[in-house]
Amino acid sequence: MSNFYESDYKADNMTVSRVEIDLGNPNEIYKYLTSKVAFQDEYCRDAAMILWKHIKAQYGGVYFVTGPSGCGKTYVWESIKKVYPNIIICDASSITANGWTGNNKVTSFTDFMDPDDSNYIVVFDESDKLFQPRFDRGGANVSADISSEFLKLVDGMKIQGRGGASFDTSKMTFIFCGSFGTKAEEISEAESSTGFGFGQKSEKHVAYERKLTIQDLIDAGVIRELASRAIRICHVRPLSLDDYIHLLKDHTGSPVKLLEQKKGVKLNVSEDCIRRIANNAYKNGLGVRNCVKQLESMIDDQVFESFRCNGIEPEEISL
Repeated sequence: MSNFYESDYKADNMTVSRVEIDLGNPNEIYKYLTSKVAFQDEYCRDAAMILWKHIKAQYGGVYFVTGPSGCGKTYVWESIKKVYPNIIICDASSITANGWTGNNKVTSFTDFMDPDDSNYIVVFDESDKLFQPRFDRGGANVSADISSEFLKLVDGMKIQGRGGASFDTSKMTFIFCGSFGTKAEEISEAESSTGFGFGQKSEKHVAYERKLTIQDLIDAGVIRELASRAIRICHVRPLSLDDYIHLLKDHTGSPVKLLEQKKGVKLNVSEDCIRRIANNAYKNGLGVRNCVKQLESMIDDQVFESFRCNGIEPEEISL
């Protein structure tokens, strides 16, 4: 099986070349992902195998993805969606149990599915916020109720979607992404004798000194029956300061290059600017998306000044 993904845009004329990728070869998927996501080789390998198994076997599975915010947990699946459209990414933090107020339910993702196709990978982003125990006035754990609904989903069931369409969840793969930061903090404080990571209160950088286990997920609120269904817990590692600097300067998925593509402008970013952006993102523990936000803010300021002084949008910006 083959598909295509888009290579980098040319900033001068915004033309796009096409590159073929063989989705029947997990190593080819892996190489594609590592060109998009920096310093997460293990996670890219895991994601490549998940996609390959899903396509090849046409059956589902359950996976958890843990790690600090802004380091690629969801971006990997956004990148995969460009070559395999049957990916649905849901905001799990806003899901409410059946019988409770709210339009976003466990099965709402079917609204975005092809009525004639049940073969999807469904990614529940921010799922740690969903699993974290929440209690109603009567003392019942509402989060556990939602987890029980997920358990039925992953075990295989028929869902009636909009317009009467029927979907078989046994053909779906389910990914639960989340930082599980509270549990990671507990582990770091309990196991670190150096004060690194969460133990270092003056720094928000998340250490994640070891990978989370099934028991850690259960301690974080995932019901035991659902946690036990996991085929693998994929780990996204935190980025070091040097990682951020390299990502901004040299990686093919650099936020600088991506913003050049998006805005159609040539960006000249100084070494001092790169180090300042990298240092802010690292110290705040806000991840790669924070680097993008910092750059966008600087670019907006420069664009406004160009219009104010010259009345035109700049073709080149120096930061």
